[in-house]
Amino acid sequence: MPGARITLARAVAAAVAAAMMGASPLLPPPLAADDRVPPTLQNVSLKEFQGKTIRTVTFDVRQVFEQESNLIYRTANRLKMQTRERVLRREIFFKEGDTFDEFTVRDSERNLRLQRFLRNVRILPRLTEDGREVDVVVEVQDTWTLVPQVSASSGTGRKSQSIGLADSN
Repeated sequence: MPGARITLARAVAAAVAAAMMGASPLLPPPLAADDRVPPTLQNVSLKEFQGKTIRTVTFDVRQVFEQESNLIYRTANRLKMQTRERVLRREIFFKEGDTFDEFTVRDSERNLRLQRFLRNVRILPRLTEDGREVDVVVEVQDTWTLVPQVSASSGTGRKSQSIGLADSN
């Protein structure tokens, strides 16, 4: 079914191109806000965590399209490789066993926001039950980094054509 593959590829390419231009209803809504947790650390006091030991750092990586309600969303999520935990660990400036430092955590959130392959970044510190340590959750959502490519040439008596995807990341 080569014709079906081309049609699907064109549909995905069109949806992605529209999403990249910011003019598409295909962009997923922002992460659902949790009433107990602020959307960012910008206007929140972190003094209660200051100086405590970071017990755990966990990562919640969401797919590009959270709502897989149609074939285009499902296909796009399958095509895009999810950001690996080791990449996120490399981009934050703290780890398990470190002393919680407000500036370092805020700077880590800022650094993650600067990465073109991520959006909806939140770092959520939570005190452990005994109040002596901090568990940190890093929430991020992948963004679309695959770009459709089409090329054709006919130089030196040879004709070549190609179609595919390239990762702009």
